[in-house]
Amino acid sequence: MNQQELDRLRDLVKMEQESKDLVKLPYRSYRELVNGLISGVKFGGALENTVASTYLGMVRDLLVSLLRVRILKILDQASAGNLPRRNLLLEEAKLTSALEDLENLLKPRRGRAPSRVMVTVFTANYFSIKTSRGNMINDPMVGDLAVLPREDAVELASNFKVARAYRIKTRRRP
Repeated sequence: MNQQELDRLRDLVKMEQESKDLVKLPYRSYRELVNGLISGVKFGGALENTVASTYLGMVRDLLVSLLRVRILKILDQASAGNLPRRNLLLEEAKLTSALEDLENLLKPRRGRAPSRVMVTVFTANYFSIKTSRGNMINDPMVGDLAVLPREDAVELASNFKVARAYRIKTRRRP
C-alpha cells in the first residue's frame, strides 16, 4: 500500500474533473494504473486485512470516479462530432476506435451515387420490371420516371429500347 500513489490518483481525478479536455495520464492503460496501486497490498492478520480492504475500497472509488469523468468526456466529444485522439489510455482508444468505425460507416460517400443508380425515363409502355435489387416497378407508362440500378437502366435503354437512362450528377459541397 502506497499512500503517495493514492494521493497521486486523487490528484489525477481532481485534475480530470477540473479540465475541459482529457488530461494526459502517466500510464498507458488502466491495468497498469491498478497494478501500480495494488502491488504492495498484503493480507495477513485481521488488522492487515481491514487496512488492505479499506485501501482497496478507496482505490476502487477513485478509479470509478476517474473512469466516469473520462468516459463522459469522450462520449460528449463523440456526440459533438469530434472523437478525441490524444491523451487516451489503451482501453479508451479501443472504445473510440469502435465509435470511429461506426462514424465512418455513417458518413455519406461522395461520388458513388452516379455509378450506382440512374434516372430512367420510359419511352414506351412496358410490363412489370423486377430490378436486380429485387424491387418491383409495376407497369411503367410512357413518361414515367424511375431511379434504377445502373445495370438495369443500361439494359432497358440499350437492349429493350423502352427507356432513356441519365446519369445523376452530384454537386460537391464546399
